[in-house]
Amino acid sequence: MTPVYSAPALPTVAWLRDVLKDKGIRCVIRNEFLSAGAGELPPNETWPTLCVLDRHQLPFAQAIIAEFESESSYANAPDWLCSHCGASNEAIFSACWQCATPDTRLA
Repeated sequence: MTPVYSAPALPTVAWLRDVLKDKGIRCVIRNEFLSAGAGELPPNETWPTLCVLDRHQLPFAQAIIAEFESESSYANAPDWLCSHCGASNEAIFSACWQCATPDTRLA
């Protein structure tokens, strides 16, 4: 199990986990529920950490995360329309919120 990304906000780490899993990369979040220990433990040690389970998939996971980190911000990215149901989705979603169809822009 190799750590590839850590952040103070669980939603970002969970979103990246879902992106990696959608690409076939086996991964888990370590410290997912440890934020309750913040204050008693050093803050960065309680951050959720995304870990890749197969070391052979590590370079692929690192490339995906590097691309995520190099993008300016999803806050300014355009929404996308689901190719299956037509629902409008925020840029940060990798699958439709309504029908779970993957974002075809990520293929």
